[in-house]
Amino acid sequence: NIINTAEAHHWPWRNKPVPKNWEDVAVGDILVVREDEEFPADIVPFFCSGEGGNCYVSTANLDGETNLKLKSATEAVQKACTHLESTYNPEKRRSGVDK
Repeated sequence: NIINTAEAHHWPWRNKPVPKNWEDVAVGDILVVREDEEFPADIVPFFCSGEGGNCYVSTANLDGETNLKLKSATEAVQKACTHLESTYNPEKRRSGVDK
């Protein structure tokens, strides 16, 4: 299957994301998903760069629907994934940054 050999971005927490094939992704792995990348439907977002910790996901491959579905990271987890000294503010995100 092509998707199984596609590359995911595994985040080993304190380091930068490293490549990992989807077939090697295990339960509990933390992944970085960038704009327009495909990923399995059962991923739970910890941090989303959209306003209020939100992101929109296309499920057209699963159900044929063309409208985007809202996924959200809970506020507590979103904060836990942001470094205390970070000045990153998703609500001030400019289009095209962090793709």
